[in-house]
Amino acid sequence: MVRKQHHALAGKRDRQNFAVRARLQLDRVTIEGGRDGLRAVASEVKASGTAVVGAKDDGLSMQGGQLSWIDGTVEGGKGAALKAGLHARCRVEKAGLRSGANGIELRQGAELELSGGSVEAKEGGIVVKDMQRIAGPSRLLVSGARIEAAGEAVQPGKGNDVKVDGKALGRATKGEGEAEEGQ
Repeated sequence: MVRKQHHALAGKRDRQNFAVRARLQLDRVTIEGGRDGLRAVASEVKASGTAVVGAKDDGLSMQGGQLSWIDGTVEGGKGAALKAGLHARCRVEKAGLRSGANGIELRQGAELELSGGSVEAKEGGIVVKDMQRIAGPSRLLVSGARIEAAGEAVQPGKGNDVKVDGKALGRATKGEGEAEEGQ
């Protein structure tokens, strides 16, 4: 029998809660404070029932690696609740994401599958930055999530694959993201 307990990690407001090339399994953990609530670089993060609160900037920042976030909450301060780049592969299910800026930001070939839950933002709900040739298109698939934002609910950016509840909002074309010969 496994007994689940609630734990808390607290960082100073100007420090980072950092993971580099790590494997994190977070079960009913509260992460408090820090410049970013949790910044993971080239890491595998699996979280269930976990909360990120009190971050000064981004709630959760993924640079590369993989993320599975289920039934938790993420609150960004002045930054995004979730920011993903450098080909990060993210799956978020039934989670509450709140931010004082953009709810979610994707860039540099990052992928996000968002199902259920909610995104609440004071700026854009989900912002996918324009595709960069060196990184290729970012990919977003949203199904059944409630998005409330002062700005646009979903900004697909140029050259990305974006689908919301089965409707394509952006589509990368063949050849985008590939370097031209001689580069």
